[in-house]
Amino acid sequence: MAEKTKKTEFEEILSHGVDFKNRRIYFGLDSDWEDSTGGEFTWESVEVVIRALQKMASDYRHAPIELHMSSYGGQTDEMLRLYDAIQSCPCQIKFFGSGKIMSAATWIMAGCDERYLTPNTQVMLH
Repeated sequence: MAEKTKKTEFEEILSHGVDFKNRRIYFGLDSDWEDSTGGEFTWESVEVVIRALQKMASDYRHAPIELHMSSYGGQTDEMLRLYDAIQSCPCQIKFFGSGKIMSAATWIMAGCDERYLTPNTQVMLH
């Protein structure tokens, strides 16, 4: 019987997109790189972010949380679900965008307390 090897902290962050130690959430990471949707707002991707926000807020409600994102957008209902979670979170949410911030991702960016974009980020709202 093969022994399961424990993932390193870095491998856990890559596979789930959540860094609890540094209070960072990376939206758009997909453990199955070939089928990656490019940070699309789906039930699964939003659920990971919401659970991470809730866990971080329950651990320490006065420290900010960083949300790192690059996304073409996705499902409106799921985006609104995440937007509501961000608005109700007692922690300050800092948004860090790069690459593409489009459609649903633009609304999430607008809903955060602070926003930072890399110089060549493309933002689209429609």
